[in-house]
Amino acid sequence: MSQVAGFLADLPSRGHFTRTKPGPTFLSPATPYIASHDTDPPASQVIKSDPTSILVRALQSRKEEAKRKQGGKAAADKGKRQLDDGPDAPGRGAKRAHEGAEGAGPSASRAAGGSPLFQPSTVTPVGGLPSPSEAKFSRLALQAWTLRQLQTLLKAWALPSSGKKDDLVARILRAQAAAGDGG
Repeated sequence: MSQVAGFLADLPSRGHFTRTKPGPTFLSPATPYIASHDTDPPASQVIKSDPTSILVRALQSRKEEAKRKQGGKAAADKGKRQLDDGPDAPGRGAKRAHEGAEGAGPSASRAAGGSPLFQPSTVTPVGGLPSPSEAKFSRLALQAWTLRQLQTLLKAWALPSSGKKDDLVARILRAQAAAGDGG
């Protein structure tokens, strides 16, 4: 240790590093530098500066780079599906079979006329939905429908399709009653 102390003896010191409380070196503020000469640049020197800050330029370049990466990636991957995204991929459950279907699936039972939504005899050309005068929906049957199915029916009948499920059901029943009375 004494050999190392010999090398460090001539160096300037501000105290021991083990001092925990700030000493006199930390109490006085830093002395400002005041130049005694002219600090203006020479007249022949031209300083070019960009008015936008470095931060703004960095953010803009990152944004442009992200757009380039995302734009190229979206165009290249559009319509493609990863192999992992299949129904049997790890982390995804298999699709459930339709209740009451004997291995045929929900679309086969509906194609055979087993749809709980629409009867084949009351089908109109617009999307396979019954017209209001031919429809015979009950409140209970309509409550079993999804919001999307109710909205599709209302759009086919040219009625407003916004609102809560109860409002949509009431609107369908009113239109059905009005068409039945008037037709």
